[in-house]
Amino acid sequence: MAITTIFFDIGEVLFADCDTHVTRMISEKFGVPEETVYKARRELWQSFGIGDMAEDEFWKGVYNKCSIEYGSDDIEWIKASVLIEPFNSNISLLERLKNAGYYL
Repeated sequence: MAITTIFFDIGEVLFADCDTHVTRMISEKFGVPEETVYKARRELWQSFGIGDMAEDEFWKGVYNKCSIEYGSDDIEWIKASVLIEPFNSNISLLERLKNAGYYL
């Protein structure tokens, strides 16, 4: 059987890790040490990643662990501020695979 579809893990494979960027954004906006934000996100990530926690619950939990008051628009400012850009070296690879007929 011929390979027709290729799946990639986007985090640090095709795209830069936005996790570090989001951690820094929260730290700077609320004056919380980056390490505190990082630990809070890591503690809750598995539950969120397997679907045991909704996105809103995840962010509320992160804010709570960082002693930050959570507002209903807090997810939106994070989403609006994060740019996910591919590594430049991967753009030509993706174009070649697409031109060769693979679904990406």
